[in-house]
Amino acid sequence: MREHIKTNRSGDVVKQGSGSDRNGGFTRLTPDKIWYCGKKKDECKCGTCDGTCGPTNGCPCQDCFALLDDSDQSKAGGPDGIKVGDSVQSKSDSSKTGVVEQDDGSGRLQFTVKWQNGNEERCVGPRELTKINPIRDPVQSREYV
Repeated sequence: MREHIKTNRSGDVVKQGSGSDRNGGFTRLTPDKIWYCGKKKDECKCGTCDGTCGPTNGCPCQDCFALLDDSDQSKAGGPDGIKVGDSVQSKSDSSKTGVVEQDDGSGRLQFTVKWQNGNEERCVGPRELTKINPIRDPVQSREYV
């Protein structure tokens, strides 16, 4: 009897992760719901993995992430759900708050943030930013009678 070998879109052989009590990296899924190729691809999005896709837990590479069905992909999002338009705070300086203006599209959660002081800075979301409640501009939120 032949065993079916599953591969990702790059043709790498994949295996399902293990442990429902472990970390599935940025996906917010448990590793037993993710497929991993085990290759060093440096595609960690959570900022804490070693860049290897699995082999048992952590962030999957983009090729393995594509194996998730659409509903699991939509659950995944990024760490803290950070995306363009969100209000964020710097992890290194809590007085710095701003809005995510741009995602560089690399899939590594690298954003351009426009801080309230008007400066712009490139940041790696999970390492440097925390999502916060929307920033209110006191001038724009005035009520006029």
